[in-house]
Amino acid sequence: EGPPRSSHHDTKRSRALSWLAMMSSAPAFSSLRPALAVTLLLLGAGSTSGASETCSSSGASQTCSSDEGSMLATWRRLHSTGSAPLRRPLGLASSGGGFRAMWNAMATTRALGATGHFGSVTHLSTVSGSSWFSSQLAFNREFFLNATAAEGSWSLTEYIRYWSAQYDNEIISGNIGNTLGPGGIGACSFIDDEWKKTLLYLTGELYMPLLNWLQYITGLLNPFIPDIETATYATAKQSGLLDVTLMQCSSIPPNAWTAKYGIAWSLDLEMNGTAFDYSIPTCYVPAKSDKDASSWLTFPLGPLIVKQTGKELMLPEDPRIATITAASSAAEGFAGSKTLATQNLRNMTSSKNPIIESCLPANLQNLAVPTDGTIAAEYPTYSLIDGGYTEVTSAAFNLGKMQADCRMGKFDCTGGLRLMISCHMKGTSLPVLFRHPGIEPGQPSLLAGYVGAAFPGNLAPMPTIFDAQFSELENWTVYVPAAENGGNASRYWTGYLTTVSNSWYNVVGGERVQVALFEANQIEVATDATPKPDTNLIIELVGKMVQQAFGDTTKSQVEEYAATNELQEKNLRQAFMQPDLADFLSG
Repeated sequence: EGPPRSSHHDTKRSRALSWLAMMSSAPAFSSLRPALAVTLLLLGAGSTSGASETCSSSGASQTCSSDEGSMLATWRRLHSTGSAPLRRPLGLASSGGGFRAMWNAMATTRALGATGHFGSVTHLSTVSGSSWFSSQLAFNREFFLNATAAEGSWSLTEYIRYWSAQYDNEIISGNIGNTLGPGGIGACSFIDDEWKKTLLYLTGELYMPLLNWLQYITGLLNPFIPDIETATYATAKQSGLLDVTLMQCSSIPPNAWTAKYGIAWSLDLEMNGTAFDYSIPTCYVPAKSDKDASSWLTFPLGPLIVKQTGKELMLPEDPRIATITAASSAAEGFAGSKTLATQNLRNMTSSKNPIIESCLPANLQNLAVPTDGTIAAEYPTYSLIDGGYTEVTSAAFNLGKMQADCRMGKFDCTGGLRLMISCHMKGTSLPVLFRHPGIEPGQPSLLAGYVGAAFPGNLAPMPTIFDAQFSELENWTVYVPAAENGGNASRYWTGYLTTVSNSWYNVVGGERVQVALFEANQIEVATDATPKPDTNLIIELVGKMVQQAFGDTTKSQVEEYAATNELQEKNLRQAFMQPDLADFLSG
């Protein structure tokens, strides 16, 4: 049984909602339309039954239809016709990190919703695990209601228990594919078959079907988003984030393994006629309405040409939801790129090993995600990888998108931009957004590619957007004491920062931006979670090493994530009512 849904049979409340809808359409109340529109969204979002909106449920999914008199329909009409006055931009950027990031993002949005501030968010950018969150926020109504603490929603602990039970059942069912790619033709080719058997046996015993990342993420989302195996952003029914610009970020590797005639084949990119050795950040932006168009935020220094075909790399206009969600979180996706895999091997071993490197891709190329949505890249299909090698790349894109939207007159930017960055680790992810001596904004750096990554060795452009050093920030406020947070205090900082130009993220320098930075500091919390396997010798000898590499825990998700994020939600609710943050969020 799913989370309880709020009841709307109360006559007084129905009349109040109808009155608000009528006021929103009346010319006399045009100056109040922004507030009324947000009120209708938040009250209407909790509506799953009533006189003017009907919904049907099946498992964890729900579909709703509205006539022109419903609250949500009125809200949509105001914005689609341009009747609603322009809003002041507020960007929310959430960092990556598997389930740790997903549940921390939910704690944050629940606190925003409970304090009446979630409706102020105009731009949401996510990466890695927080993209698992944002896909469900947009395409699962029950998830949206619980993520915004709508009337009648469960507690965070109750929802984690409900959600994880379905996820565990999907993992244990054996329905998630684990398709491997072809191996190399080098020194390891003679043990290819045995290597494949070992990989499949080990991941099967560990309940970790992670060798084909797209299949894994499709399985993860399967109980929660209808038709996830085929659903695209245009074909799926969107039930959340109706007036929010969503950016889900990933990376384009410098080359990508594909299969040609059953043999591993590398496709290589060139920029301005030259090969390069770093990943290029990108974000997919779904269309918000039929009048809008989807787009990719990709700003290379020149056209990206696939050397083997001589054609420009083209990213899909309407990709599968699972494809983008998987690409955004493919933390081990470097295995799908010859250059990045070699970088990782050399940085881990501090030396070159021609024999091991000749074994690439070692059947692991499907840890990257084919752009065409198929389970394995066939020539000439390219692949995408995790956008979270800098963990907070989405914050840089968020700022650049808000600036671009202001230039186009889409928002009221006279009061300046606001950017809230939520990060679950302390002192590691946020600093790359600030100046580093000797490293220019956008300069490819291991510092950018290392932070938050499972393995140290990916070059990526620095997402520097602020003209200050992180160490210069003073007067942080603790919102969860260290004694209550595993010895690590959660803190936030708010103030004004000046931007620096960074062409990789379309950021323009010299602008004063109001910023709120949050460090939940959940460093002891695992990033991934899979059901606890039966113990055997293989698990004891090898399993823990594999689980550690993937940041995996075999604790239940309630044990691992509930208490720490209940604490985050509770204390963030209190923090959002403090004068500094209340002023920032209300604008």
